[in-house]
Amino acid sequence: HEDEVINFCSAKLFSETGSVQAEGCITEDVSRIGRMNWYGPGYHLFYGSMRSLFGDSPTLFIQLHFAFALLTVLLVFFLPVPVENKLLIANALVLTQQFASYIFTYFPEALHLLLAFVLILLLISIHRSKGAGERNRYVTLFIIMVLILTIARVTTIFWLAALIGLSESRSTALKMIFVFMAGLFM
Repeated sequence: HEDEVINFCSAKLFSETGSVQAEGCITEDVSRIGRMNWYGPGYHLFYGSMRSLFGDSPTLFIQLHFAFALLTVLLVFFLPVPVENKLLIANALVLTQQFASYIFTYFPEALHLLLAFVLILLLISIHRSKGAGERNRYVTLFIIMVLILTIARVTTIFWLAALIGLSESRSTALKMIFVFMAGLFM
């Protein structure tokens, strides 16, 4: 698939040159800032760094995605729910197309599932936190993670909307609406 070629070539370009510039373009369309392709610099940086660390094996993406898939299933067992629910969630996850099919491709879906579970665990930590200090630390960590992950997938910014639902007061909800709106316009 053409997107798989873009991901592979972007990783290769970054590992060999340190550049996040588009490895190719369609109708001369690249971003004005950085001359990147439509995915932005995230996949260049992540997969290119992995390629620099672990070599240029053609199966590197698949090996990474398999490891991410295993880590995602492992993270399910950190959810604060009964064991039966953990098993049900793990089974449902393993049977999804995003989990089962994309492990064996150059698409970054296994990475995004892993990162989504990390964000879910942070949201649970925010919900269960005791005291304003602990809650603020988790909220700050969550916002920073979302902003960093947005470098790879711009729609990750919508995770900030979850903070509105977790607000304990009207004033906090208004602050979280502001954070979400600011994230949308960044």
